[in-house]
Amino acid sequence: MAIDILGKLFFGSSLSLEWLDRGLQAAGLSPGGFPEPLRLALVRLTKGALGLPQRGEPKGAAAEPLIAALYDSAALFAFCYQGTEGFADHSGEAMARSFDERLSMAGDIPESLEARVVSLALLSGYAHPGIAARYEVEEDF
Repeated sequence: MAIDILGKLFFGSSLSLEWLDRGLQAAGLSPGGFPEPLRLALVRLTKGALGLPQRGEPKGAAAEPLIAALYDSAALFAFCYQGTEGFADHSGEAMARSFDERLSMAGDIPESLEARVVSLALLSGYAHPGIAARYEVEEDF
């Protein structure tokens, strides 16, 4: 409860979180399987990449780029969580190849949204072992 209230205060209203959760569901994940602070961090990263303020939501047609970006961030996180094969089972081989290519480029542009989403998955311990191995991350914290 306290995290929910603080999250909404510092990271924006729950509408963005709902859009992200729908994106996670579309990518084959249950949002309830991930802690709210992690999901709020994904919202914050996405809004930051779009240059949007963390508080409040765009209205009407202005919300469409944010919704699309949140769905994309959710799908990228799902790729990191499920790994290439697991993601391909749900979203298809072509989509998995596309995300695999994006991950390859993410290492070259560390300030990109892709690199930040991958880093979040790695640092939170929600990255698939195959994805973590690409970045030589060990979970010996």
